[in-house]
Amino acid sequence: MKKELENFLEGRDIRDSEDMNKALGEFTLKCWKDFANHEISPEHMEAHQYLEKWEKYHHEKDLKKVLDVYPDCFLAKVYLSLNKDRFTFIKELEVMLDKEEKRINKTIKQYKKSVGFTLDGEDYFKGIYELIKAYMDIGGYFKASKLAEKILLMDNADILEVRILLVGLYAYLEEESKLIKLYKSRKEEYIPYYIAFMCLYYKRGDFDKAREYLELIKQKNIYFLPYIEKGVEKDVPKTVRVGEESEVVMIMKEMKYLFDSTPYIDEFIKMGGNI
Repeated sequence: MKKELENFLEGRDIRDSEDMNKALGEFTLKCWKDFANHEISPEHMEAHQYLEKWEKYHHEKDLKKVLDVYPDCFLAKVYLSLNKDRFTFIKELEVMLDKEEKRINKTIKQYKKSVGFTLDGEDYFKGIYELIKAYMDIGGYFKASKLAEKILLMDNADILEVRILLVGLYAYLEEESKLIKLYKSRKEEYIPYYIAFMCLYYKRGDFDKAREYLELIKQKNIYFLPYIEKGVEKDVPKTVRVGEESEVVMIMKEMKYLFDSTPYIDEFIKMGGNI
């Protein structure tokens, strides 16, 4: 349940206890509606406790416990397939997702509610996210972007992690109009957006615009420039906080493909964009 609460709170603008209490009330209502519609069985909830353990420790025994408790758990089957070779995994997951989508669509019609409001829906989105990462591993960035768009289109799913992933893909693919539209739809002030715009305009030769976004990055996180100047990669810490070096470490790992596809961008950054 902790994981579901974290996902529910992700991306929300919570400034004080009043905002938190309001969000917790909405989450409680969501859970009661799920139970009222019989969309989450006690077995499913117990299975998710083991899933949370697997996501933290990656012990296969926890996945087997999930399937012992709840044999129909889609996400456990996805995670069990992760140890297969990338090509087999992609092919199997494509089939699994197609079947799960059809099953979920029947549930949505039966209860007349959005897929993102159910635990099954959250599991399905996580499955797509694993497929996105698999395609990115083989350089399938266009396919990955289409899958990410699919998640956001399904009942306007509010998943910050997917939006942050998508801005990087749009920059890689140089899809300026889509990047601008996604940013304007939320106006989220996170540095991955600014990094995406910086790389996009840098590749287009619009260095003045690229420098403007570099300045915004530096304002949002004072550790960004020193980290680039050092040129030493660090492991992502367990706790990541916005505005601290841990945020930069995480973003540089997640967006490494974008930096690798933007030659000499590190020199541009070290020079403060003054070229």
